[in-house]
Amino acid sequence: MYGSSYSTVKAAVVAKLDARSGLDGVSVAGEPPVDPFKVQGDTGSGKAIWLADAEGDYDNVVLCGAGRLDLEETYDLTLVLQALPQSTSDTQAVTDQRVDAMLGEVLLQMATDPTWGITASADLPIVYLMSTRGSFRRFVGPIAERNIRPSRCELDLHVQCRITFDP
Repeated sequence: MYGSSYSTVKAAVVAKLDARSGLDGVSVAGEPPVDPFKVQGDTGSGKAIWLADAEGDYDNVVLCGAGRLDLEETYDLTLVLQALPQSTSDTQAVTDQRVDAMLGEVLLQMATDPTWGITASADLPIVYLMSTRGSFRRFVGPIAERNIRPSRCELDLHVQCRITFDP
């Protein structure tokens, strides 16, 4: 039995984004790459999405007697979207637009299914799970030592989940 929805949510986000036709050619991973500036995507597109850190809380922990425990889990899971230039003529605007297109696909997926297809299981006895868009941060080039102008967006997925442990 899992004490958090974190690993389940990560796996579901990767699977759903990897299956989106609008993200064809984008490398989607559940963890950061060893060198983010060498990620070339599935087709050499230079586009990648990966999951990074999470931070959250357990709230409303209720001991219901006889070993039963109800709790609210809330956390922000950071999703990183990055585009590298594909030629020396690619401008900052070009890589920014590539990231914007990936961000649009992520937001459409969330609008389509904010639960990421996750349902209760023996390992994760959830009552509900929902994700919403949280804050985001934008980062732009240039990176002098590589002579490139990448674009990157970090989007926090705000996850709320109620878990019931019942022996």
